[in-house]
Amino acid sequence: MQHKINIDSVCLLVSTHLKKYETNFTISDFEEYKELTWSAMLHFKDEEFDKSLKDFQQAFKIIPDENGSDYFFASASALNLSKNKVAKELIIQAIKKTNASENYFDSFNEFNYFRDNEFFSEIKRNYTKYQSDFYKGLKHPQIY
Repeated sequence: MQHKINIDSVCLLVSTHLKKYETNFTISDFEEYKELTWSAMLHFKDEEFDKSLKDFQQAFKIIPDENGSDYFFASASALNLSKNKVAKELIIQAIKKTNASENYFDSFNEFNYFRDNEFFSEIKRNYTKYQSDFYKGLKHPQIY
């Protein structure tokens, strides 16, 4: 009986998590997302930034607002490839879609080498606006 409760709890947790998106994500979509982000992180650690960015971008096509850290690592991959426009957009998406905290943005180590890029100051100036866009997109912001 204990085993059944655990399986039921997991199913409830996953279905509740997926309902947040108000789309037809399946467990296999979530698994594919996780596989791609895992692969992207491995490529990132191996400094294969082109492969890392590609895997992250494929994952975001499956589930576009799962994890702010994933967006930040994807952005760091783009920065290492001198794709500043892509990097900027990924950071903005992290804020607008996942409500990535400003403190996390300020302390994310992978950005340290690139913080003198002008767009970092621009993002910092507009951080509150991007976060308000996140709240505007919520179905029930008062609950959040």
